[in-house]
Parts: sequence; structure tokens; C-alpha cells
Amino acid sequence: MNAFTRRVWFGLVMAWSLARHFRKPLLIALVIGVGCYLAGPAVASTVSGLAGFAGSLIVNTLSRLRSMLVGDELPEWGVGSRP
Repeated sequence: MNAFTRRVWFGLVMAWSLARHFRKPLLIALVIGVGCYLAGPAVASTVSGLAGFAGSLIVNTLSRLRSMLVGDELPEWGVGSRP
């Protein structure tokens, strides 16, 4: 086995491992994607817009929560690592 074959094999094993680890979210995304594809462009664009909005809202909320828990957001209240 040469180096290229080992790298390809390792990549396939890692992809399979990640697919097994995230099988439920991947299956949900696949079902929603195929459903939107079959439903038509109006439904697909609406679901895509709502999913993008919800995803960005969740990421922003988790980011703010994480920074508050670390103590970076409330230094003026005396609740942080900064003096």
C-alpha cells in the first residue's frame, strides 16, 4: 500500500465514522432537502430562508451565552475576570 492509498483509505474511514456519528442530523437534513426539492421552488426557498434565519439566531444566542458564562460580557457589573 502506498501513501496515496493509505490517505484515501484513512479519508474514507473518517468520513464513515463522521457519518455514523452524525447519522440522525444527516438523515433529517436529507429528508428535509429531498422534501423541499420535490415540493417546488416556493416551498424550498421558504424553508431555506427560515432554516437560515433560525440557524443564525441559534448560533448568535449560543455565542452570546458562552461569552456571558465566561465572563466577558458583564465587566461593568463586577461579574467578570476583568477588573
